[in-house]
Amino acid sequence: MKKIFILTTIVLLIIAGLLITYHNVPLSADTIIKYKNKIEKVYISNYIDKEGITPIDLDVSDPEKISEIIDIFDQVKFTHSNGSKNIKNDTRYMSLYIFYDKNGSLDDYTLEINEKGELLVDRHKYKIKNNASVVFERLYSIVGNLSNEHKRP
Repeated sequence: MKKIFILTTIVLLIIAGLLITYHNVPLSADTIIKYKNKIEKVYISNYIDKEGITPIDLDVSDPEKISEIIDIFDQVKFTHSNGSKNIKNDTRYMSLYIFYDKNGSLDDYTLEINEKGELLVDRHKYKIKNNASVVFERLYSIVGNLSNEHKRP
């Protein structure tokens, strides 16, 4: 009976250790942003703040502009996160669709981000470890600049 208790305790400690490690090991943008080097287009769908939803409807296919957007995420580390998959509540939020080359045809996934540093990438939730609001502000600024360029005659 004592052996079973000891084995059960050891197994539970191993599981707890693995869970703690899973949620604390820093992840790079290469892990979060799939097919980072094969991105063909980024579609920025909408922006939400306390005023409501603002449709952006911006297609970005210029490789330099795509790089500028993706490079923001290279500056920080991420961790896995639990909890609600709804990251739109009580904060500013932006939704992007990432289109990448998959064997000659385009495939896509969704990247959602809020100013608290929560990301939802293809239904997987992550948290930015540092400078979360700075990352969102940089992305917001780039999107604003691209929107202004897009509207010019």
